[in-house]
Amino acid sequence: MPGQGGGLGDELLHHARMSPGILLNGFMSESLPNRRDTIELVVVSSQPTVLQLTSGQNRGHSPVMQLFLTSIACNVLDQIAANLEGDPHELKVAFIPTASNLSESKEGTENDRNKLISLGFQIIDVDIAVTRHENLKQALEKVDVIFVGGGNTFYLLQEAHRSGFSEMLGDFVGGGTPYIGSSAGSVLVGTTIEPIKMMDDPKDAPELTSYDGLNFVGFVPLVHFGNEEFVEEYRTALSDLYSHGPRFILVRDNEYLIIQGDYWRICG
Repeated sequence: MPGQGGGLGDELLHHARMSPGILLNGFMSESLPNRRDTIELVVVSSQPTVLQLTSGQNRGHSPVMQLFLTSIACNVLDQIAANLEGDPHELKVAFIPTASNLSESKEGTENDRNKLISLGFQIIDVDIAVTRHENLKQALEKVDVIFVGGGNTFYLLQEAHRSGFSEMLGDFVGGGTPYIGSSAGSVLVGTTIEPIKMMDDPKDAPELTSYDGLNFVGFVPLVHFGNEEFVEEYRTALSDLYSHGPRFILVRDNEYLIIQGDYWRICG
């Protein structure tokens, strides 16, 4: 697993102090002038500070909606499990590895799966790229938690639409089924997946006609922030997002976003 690097985070925090943003307990919320909308740049310090904020969008879902969005799920699944109702040994998880179908290495996906097993969860593997629509719905109806792993976000979104999973997922999440996303699985549920082209190749999803995400939350979870592997990619991406991008939240590899109803916070 790539190591953590603090250089980019330090640079952004320095910029935050030099610009008209507000720095609160390691969180910086900044409004850009001369725009009708607001870009919220959140930089999380290395300190274990937790701040609860109102999300940028209310989709009208029940307050029981629960999303856990991670960069590397296996790093924080112990903490997430403690937030779920019920003993992990009694919970069935739909494990969706589809995003990694085109990846040469599936190490990250296997690490997430093995961690869930080690915690006692009962795993039901569901590949939305090959599961028939009616069988997919039946599988999701039998589980207590839905887990979507990492890989290529564009391919994942393509298959989510093609299989009907995107529509089904909205119903299940809105009905209270907890959702855990790892990397691509986290980006999937934001407003758009376009910024993640800094890491993933859109050409892997030739049938995808829109980069709009599933829009369960009113921002883009930008994963792997601080990871040394993506320093240059983040420099370019954040420069573009600062000028004309959507609202986004930065998530490090040892953190997770928890969304409950209309509220979210960063933990880890």
